[in-house]
Amino acid sequence: KSTSRPEVLVFVHGFNCSLTSGLMRTAQLKVDMDIDGAALLYSFPSQGSSGQRAFAHDVAEASRAEGTRQFSDFLKKLHSETGASRIHVVAHSLGCQILARALD
Repeated sequence: KSTSRPEVLVFVHGFNCSLTSGLMRTAQLKVDMDIDGAALLYSFPSQGSSGQRAFAHDVAEASRAEGTRQFSDFLKKLHSETGASRIHVVAHSLGCQILARALD
């Protein structure tokens, strides 16, 4: 399908997610959701591994006020500059915290 005002998908990963894994999940979501447009990964600095220390690190990164502001600014810019008819945001795990704070 092709439209004059395409959609955009933004995936915000969660705990224990490497860049490669996040990119693969983003691509899979684009296919599964049949998105007519760009699929973007919004990645925060995850350790990309499991364990208590990695989890504590990822929680701290996902909770940073600066990171929340950056994500909010990213969504505003995406909305104003893409001309997309819809912006779908899918967040997983700690990514949901980032999304919730940005929308607040």
